[in-house]
Amino acid sequence: MSALESMSHEELVELAILEAMGVLDEVDSAALNRLFHSQTVAVQSEIRALQASIAADPSLLSNEVPRAELRGLSLTRVRDEMAADHAALAPLATIGPRRGGSADTTEQLIELVQLRAAHSSVQGEASRWNRTAVLWRAASIMVGALLMVSLYYNLASNQYSVRIGQLALDANAREELARALGSSYRDFAEGGCLVRGLSAARPGFSGSVTAYVNRRSGDAMIIAFGLPEEIRYSVRAVSEDGSVTELGTIVPSSHHTVLRLSGADSFQLAFARLEVVDPSGMVVLRT
Repeated sequence: MSALESMSHEELVELAILEAMGVLDEVDSAALNRLFHSQTVAVQSEIRALQASIAADPSLLSNEVPRAELRGLSLTRVRDEMAADHAALAPLATIGPRRGGSADTTEQLIELVQLRAAHSSVQGEASRWNRTAVLWRAASIMVGALLMVSLYYNLASNQYSVRIGQLALDANAREELARALGSSYRDFAEGGCLVRGLSAARPGFSGSVTAYVNRRSGDAMIIAFGLPEEIRYSVRAVSEDGSVTELGTIVPSSHHTVLRLSGADSFQLAFARLEVVDPSGMVVLRT
């Protein structure tokens, strides 16, 4: 009797635990198997329950996901072992027709399992590619949205910069105009007139227009600053109902150009939308 076969009950339980954890070699595992079958039914039940609880312990399980073709490989090894045992136990001769079907059924089962494993592998690859495609699509949408927001704020910043430049140009040009026109400009502009500024209607257009309206007399002075020279611009008033009244034309020939209006409708000049239109009909400045 070997030392393994003469062990105590506690040592048998310890070795059963080691076997359940898969750390025994083949010799000790075979000896333990023989010793296990020599025990009473109660001891065998105890050891089975102990090994089942150890095998089901999540802390002892591997985190690795088994390959999809592992089942097919296992069945292939079982088939090979069964074929070897069948060949060793085969009789020398048989009488009557040989019964078939079991080998063919096993082959078909193995082939079916392998096909299923291959299908599962392909499905897994397709699922990973689908997840990757969804992530890339979401990332592209996010980048596109950020680009649109960036372009919007860039455009808004440019418009704000143009507006500041126009205001600065307007303030400097007023001082120049006051010196150029003398007291007539100061008397008209500072005599309680309504001042209306026209700003660029599209990004990138340079220049501005300021309208001074005397609501008592109906006189108005429309002064253009920094408009491209030698281009004929039309000045018009657009009321709320859409009707258009042409007020005059401006052909810039210097840094500032003046359009004087006498006896015009002061209410329309004060409250209608004023527009400056280039020769192509495009509105370039508006209130």
